[in-house]
Amino acid sequence: MLLEKIDVNGVMGMVKEMAEKGEELVQYITERVVHYMETPKEERKRNRELRPPKESWTSLWFGAVPFALSMWLEQRRARITRKKQGL
Repeated sequence: MLLEKIDVNGVMGMVKEMAEKGEELVQYITERVVHYMETPKEERKRNRELRPPKESWTSLWFGAVPFALSMWLEQRRARITRKKQGL
């Protein structure tokens, strides 16, 4: 009964489509690896240094809140240490 409900042509079409996409993925990855291997090490290093610095993951995920909290905690710690030094 279960086999009667399965559309074999539809499943085979999906499998063929997935295989084609898999082949495209393998080709893309192969091209990227070959390009990487052919690029001189000095050029890769220079390109890495020219890239703009990445944003921290906390600001990407949570915005400015972690930065604001860190500033607040830093000020609080500085205030506490000043009070201890004054005593």
